[in-house]
Amino acid sequence: MSTSTRHCRQMETFPLDIFTHIIEEIDSTQDHETLRSLSTCCHHLSPLCQRRIFRVIAFEISTWPTILSKLSRLDCTLKTSPHIGLYVRSVQMSFQTAMHRRVAPIYELLASILSKVHRLETMHLYWNSQGIGDWSALVSNTMCHQFCAQIHQISQTRNLIHLGIRYITHFPFDLVTTYVKVIDLTEADCYCVDVDIIERSPSVVAMSATDRSESPYPVVRNFSLGRIAWPRILSEIVINERKLLHTPPSVPPFDFTQVKYLSVPWDCENDRVQTEKILGNARMIHSFSLKVNLEVGFEGLSKMIETTALLLTMTTLSVEIGYPFRPGIETLSDPFDSLRKELSSLAPSNALQTLCVRIAFDTTIIDRFSEYCVKPLAKVLTQERFLRLRRARLECNIHLLEFQNAVSFGDVVGTDLSERLEKEFMDYTSIDALKFSCVVRIVD
Repeated sequence: MSTSTRHCRQMETFPLDIFTHIIEEIDSTQDHETLRSLSTCCHHLSPLCQRRIFRVIAFEISTWPTILSKLSRLDCTLKTSPHIGLYVRSVQMSFQTAMHRRVAPIYELLASILSKVHRLETMHLYWNSQGIGDWSALVSNTMCHQFCAQIHQISQTRNLIHLGIRYITHFPFDLVTTYVKVIDLTEADCYCVDVDIIERSPSVVAMSATDRSESPYPVVRNFSLGRIAWPRILSEIVINERKLLHTPPSVPPFDFTQVKYLSVPWDCENDRVQTEKILGNARMIHSFSLKVNLEVGFEGLSKMIETTALLLTMTTLSVEIGYPFRPGIETLSDPFDSLRKELSSLAPSNALQTLCVRIAFDTTIIDRFSEYCVKPLAKVLTQERFLRLRRARLECNIHLLEFQNAVSFGDVVGTDLSERLEKEFMDYTSIDALKFSCVVRIVD
């Protein structure tokens, strides 16, 4: 009896769980050859290794002759060994090339491969070629019919828990989001829902006012880590991270009534309108995060809060002020002016407990920052108007000018400015129980 045979027989006496744990610890990407060797050396380890090797299948559709060969081998493997298709849990496809007749066989092979995997939990479709992918163009191409049909079918399977669609317009999200509803999250999970709202796609400009008013749903970008129910739970939907949706029909009809965390940018007037639509449907938002371009300002924020459920539910308000840095244009003397006006107009019945303000400015206004910005802001936070406010935080990113040194400037200004702002803020606020902190960062 050879030594290798004797060792193999000794291995057979060990519990299978031991080998399962060992194989699970092997990185299937970096140690692919190790798994293949284990799979061929012992028939007992073969199914364990195959399950690990084929759990995640990732394609980068770029140079078509190379990828065509790889896809052909995989398709042949799944055809001759159907059980391997049951091991596949994730398929990730990144398209690096535009659609044309030359790469049509790739889509046929992808359709054949997808038809042989029946337990997919994750599917990613990323369009990383130039421009943005158009799903309707694929559907209308006869050579891609089977591929699109397989994607549609997978989107509706109950096993799917993670769907990522990036840089592709006109994807039929209604397949997975019909009658969707954001699940009621627990307090500990309130940050699981993060919605960024914006509407500036080219087609929106071209649309008539009548068409625009017909769609009750705002354009949504980066709906990440949300939980959608019906007919199953989806853990992630990512929509056109790089560019926005082109037409309202592509927008999933999300129900925002149970969302607890909302993050929105205000870069133009349209953003304000979309935020108002969201807040009009929201009922349980606890944390509201707002990034504002000062050229747009905070005008209308207090009214928006008071006319929605936000007044009674919002306990945390985070504001990031985008200070304009433009050569030849004088910087604004008081970046907090618009925010102070809105806070001073807020009804005393508000539920705000935590306020966080982030701002970036250059060194030219350091001397004026406390006198014109911090002190007036502290005076606005009165005991009479903010009965429940207990924490306030100010984060300052100071951008150095070209001739200034980050190390020396930071040593002199950073700590001193932080301590001075904290002291002056507390001297002027009337809320005795308020805990205030200030963080100053020097940005080179």
